[in-house]
Amino acid sequence: MAIKRRRRSKHRLKKAKQTYRDAAWELRFKELKAYRRQHGHCQVPSRSKEYPSLGYWVSCQRVLYRSGRLNPARKRRLGPIGLDWVSRGRSAAF
Repeated sequence: MAIKRRRRSKHRLKKAKQTYRDAAWELRFKELKAYRRQHGHCQVPSRSKEYPSLGYWVSCQRVLYRSGRLNPARKRRLGPIGLDWVSRGRSAAF
């Protein structure tokens, strides 16, 4: 008698992975709002010693925005808090 093995559903794994990514995004978004309250702007330096992960995350959001791959719902949430889509030192013509 052969023993049947259960296969892990790719859909279930993908859903768990997506949930983790959403939670990580929400965490960084909350950190950005706290940074804005403290500093009055959202220009987090990408090489910040105080906020290294947040700086990298903000630069990644800008790259996703410029390439047209940023989720529209996330773009709508980042706009009202004052995220500048062009970082300091870059021209507006990208």
